[in-house]
Amino acid sequence: MQQALKSFIDNKLIKHVILLIVVINAFLFIVEGSEFLTSKLHITNINFYHKLILYIFGIEMTIKLIAYDKKYFSIPWNLVDCIVVAAALLGVVFNMPFVAIIAIFRTLKLAELSPRLLKIVEAFFLALPHLTAVILLILLIYYIYGVIGFELYRYIDPNHFGTFSGTILTLTQLTLLDNWADVARPLMTGHAYSWVYFISFTFLVAFSAINLIVGVFVDAVQQKSAELHAERVRSRGKLFQTLHDLKIHISDLEAYIEKIETKITMEEKLLRKPTTKLKKRRS
Repeated sequence: MQQALKSFIDNKLIKHVILLIVVINAFLFIVEGSEFLTSKLHITNINFYHKLILYIFGIEMTIKLIAYDKKYFSIPWNLVDCIVVAAALLGVVFNMPFVAIIAIFRTLKLAELSPRLLKIVEAFFLALPHLTAVILLILLIYYIYGVIGFELYRYIDPNHFGTFSGTILTLTQLTLLDNWADVARPLMTGHAYSWVYFISFTFLVAFSAINLIVGVFVDAVQQKSAELHAERVRSRGKLFQTLHDLKIHISDLEAYIEKIETKITMEEKLLRKPTTKLKKRRS
């Protein structure tokens, strides 16, 4: 039964049907947010279609878990896919729409249509565990500069630094370089050393820390590319080895055939000799 389910779920037609359902699910989210499309397409009760698609995803996941058993989770993407479907189904069962909407992340499954895009998605999930240290460093910098900014400027600029949460929001704005000058220049006018606070934070987070994140992702993509290249080399190596073994077998077979032909030729000569002697005696 396990082998039959594996053959069924690995069928190309079934895979394309699932991908089509993923596209339909993504399209339904677009329709749901557009009154124009809803009225033009006469689509009603969209939640019913969302639930139906989620149940189909749940059936697909169940079949895969039975077919592949523990091997299914050896691929990181499958683990993420399983968590997304399980969370979305729980959201439907317990009537939590904000959880059920997580099924939209299944749109990433469309990456399977493009090997290059799939490589980037896999590299993204591969990089996540390595980002922990970088994220902790950024949070620590945010906390330190948040406390400093709150203590220094809460009375001077209460709109941006009046509360600790507001200060963190302002620092996020500075990280994105969104109206950086509008926040920094008024404070730098009355406080000569304020430039140290803003420039050091911008340098540490907006440049250094963000570049670290980019570096981790680039490293993950390169690692994935190296793995794919090594896999292709191994596949080619196996192919060349098979061809080499085949050539050896062909050479052995040719030698064997040549030996048989030589033996047959010798036997034919031996058979012809008595006939020649009989002819001489008669003459």
